[in-house]
Amino acid sequence: MKILKKNFNNGIAILALLISIITLYLTHLESFSLEVHDSGRFSLSVNPKNSSQMAISPSLIFSNHGAKDGIIENLAIIISSEDQKQLLIPFIILTDSSINSTQISKPMAAMPFSGFSLASKETTEKRIMFMPQSSQPFILKPGDYQLEIFVKSSKNKKFEETNKMAIQIDPIDIKQIFKNIPQLKPGESAYVEKAYFQDKTTQSLDDAYQDLAQYLKK
Repeated sequence: MKILKKNFNNGIAILALLISIITLYLTHLESFSLEVHDSGRFSLSVNPKNSSQMAISPSLIFSNHGAKDGIIENLAIIISSEDQKQLLIPFIILTDSSINSTQISKPMAAMPFSGFSLASKETTEKRIMFMPQSSQPFILKPGDYQLEIFVKSSKNKKFEETNKMAIQIDPIDIKQIFKNIPQLKPGESAYVEKAYFQDKTTQSLDDAYQDLAQYLKK
């Protein structure tokens, strides 16, 4: 009887070990395991080809924790507030991440958005401009917004929500952008750079740096 009980316990232990190995293989050793995070930085701008449309360009961090390579096939953002909701799709990947203090960008250093691959254990950051698919006017009002980020990948053929961001757009942001529109030359865009922090408040980068300067004086 004791032998049977011992063999039974050994069998349970072996089965548990096999389940653990299979689970480890499926979650870490076999699959493309994607995480998408925001970097705490984004910009608001006008569509370089249509000044009646605004665009938002978050810096997104893509990480593949799996053992297999994968492909980010497409992205989408749903931006919503109390009285606005809009689907935005990716148009370009900005290849120049420097900050222009004049708030007018020269013809953009960018490439058309297309799918990109992520190798196993690779992490990459990309600044991507999202705009409405149609050419209808799209103007963001001052207020609080939520951005829901959706990804279609080689692992999930349907769009899957991967992250949410809470941002704030201030009246001065909108005023600054549209004040610069009359000065634009072909291919240029008016924009404002924003930063936000873990408490989900947002500020212009100038204000953020001023806060840090005050902190250093304490």
